[in-house]
Amino acid sequence: MRMTVACLVALALCAGCGDDDAETDAGRDASAPDASTDGGGEVDAASDAGADDAGITDAGAQCSENDECGEAEFCSAATCDADGRCTPRPEACPDVIDWVCGCDGTSYSNSCEANVAGVNVAARGRCEGAGDAGMSMACTENAECAEDAYCAKAAGDCEGTGACTPRPIICSRLLDQHCGCDGMTYSNDCVAARSGVNVVARGACGSCGMRPPEGCCFEDSHCGLRGQRCVNAMCVADGAGVCVSSLLAVGQCWETSDCPLGQRCEGAVICPCGMRCREPNAPGMCRRLIIRE
Repeated sequence: MRMTVACLVALALCAGCGDDDAETDAGRDASAPDASTDGGGEVDAASDAGADDAGITDAGAQCSENDECGEAEFCSAATCDADGRCTPRPEACPDVIDWVCGCDGTSYSNSCEANVAGVNVAARGRCEGAGDAGMSMACTENAECAEDAYCAKAAGDCEGTGACTPRPIICSRLLDQHCGCDGMTYSNDCVAARSGVNVVARGACGSCGMRPPEGCCFEDSHCGLRGQRCVNAMCVADGAGVCVSSLLAVGQCWETSDCPLGQRCEGAVICPCGMRCREPNAPGMCRRLIIRE
């Protein structure tokens, strides 16, 4: 009988302890500050800070001009006068020529290049009466123009000032030979322009009839040794070139005409006709053209 009473008392005490622990835990949960709030119960904005400070707005925010977007964004719109939404500028573009006219009146090689510049597209095709992006109207050499353009000059004015002009993409097969400023004969002036070369005159380079000084050349036939070719020659007075090896490794060049479209020859060492040079003639390497802004 005494054991029964003792057990009942023990059970009652244990039930009371459980209620106290539950109340204590409940009180602790209610009073403990949440990780997303500060001591006063306010929402902690630390995780949201810095988006605008970093120059980036919420993607898709409505806008009417680029100034309303982050530094890495532009106001992308369907038309030039329409409101748009802040959109990240492309980080890279395909190497494709599909000319578009930008809303800033400048031609871009494709819509992606326009978007990189923060510009929307007004229409497909080049802008009429306006320059192309990355091109300078006045120039003296191809390096001053876009990689798909060349410094076009008047016939015979190889060393003068020209204008950056798009290289032709397609040329006819018409045989109307022209002598290029690089001393090479081209089937017609369009083919020369596609290679980024201006012309000295109509007709093959060897047809000028001028005799070169000893050891120099105006055309390949003046190079007596087999496996040699004439470079740096123009069919004008004092325009004789020199004979060099015609055997080149992949990527090597004597002149830009040896390189693929969009590249130019750099680093070639060619001793001018009639000169004594310390360094022997040595070919250069074809390098991709760099567009100068």
